[in-house]
Amino acid sequence: MSDESSSGVPRWILIGTAACGLLAAALLLVVRVYEVQKARAEARAAEARAAEKRAAEEPSAPPPGSAAPPVATPGPPKPPVEPARSHAEVDLLAAIDVSAATTNGPWRRDGRFLVSPRGGDRPQNSWVLMSRPPAENYRLELEVERIEEGQGLNIGLMVRGTRCAAVVDGFASIGGASGLEMVDGKPGKSNDTTRVGKRLPINQRKVLAAEVRAGRVTLWCDGDRVFEWSGGVDRLSPNPNWPVPEPGRLFLGSQAGFRFSRIVALPLD
Repeated sequence: MSDESSSGVPRWILIGTAACGLLAAALLLVVRVYEVQKARAEARAAEARAAEKRAAEEPSAPPPGSAAPPVATPGPPKPPVEPARSHAEVDLLAAIDVSAATTNGPWRRDGRFLVSPRGGDRPQNSWVLMSRPPAENYRLELEVERIEEGQGLNIGLMVRGTRCAAVVDGFASIGGASGLEMVDGKPGKSNDTTRVGKRLPINQRKVLAAEVRAGRVTLWCDGDRVFEWSGGVDRLSPNPNWPVPEPGRLFLGSQAGFRFSRIVALPLD
């Protein structure tokens, strides 16, 4: 028997070549299987990571038989953050003398309430004087209810010896607005503190808070900040349309009917 094939190539070379081909095919198959298994493992790992992320973002379910956690319900509006107080509050409402300190219509007492005159069709600027602020830095808090549609409320303030006023719901010509006046000679409807919109709806009690501290004036309504101003006191001045006497005293001014149930001042540290 000959050791060569019909082509003249030794038989052992042909057998060796065939064996190498089979070995290469087997190796390719192993590599392919490995790649498939690797891809599947990576997919499972990615799916596991995604599930862990979803579980971390979603609230966990309570164990079987346990009560579900309570659902949070919205509470009432938050009041402004309470400042540090150096003394007890001063009751300004009780100290107001309605018989001697009013103009352009009588302010009056109605039980424990202070009531401003109604404006009617021809509202006039009417005011009542209050005490001096208890300290250079202080907070004025008022509980007030509008009892007549119309113009707004002025809260006369003293800022380092200068009188100004926080106006709430004034300026009906622009649909109602709030702001500090006067700032750089401009009224509350046309300076940096102007905030358009009404905040004192009729027959609803609201809590106003005006804070004066180191050349800064902030006004809140039911815990929501209406405006905040800061700057040199030389930029502030009283509105000439409100010639309130006795500089140095706080005051209330109105062109419509309001009912006050609480007015207090608090010295601040």
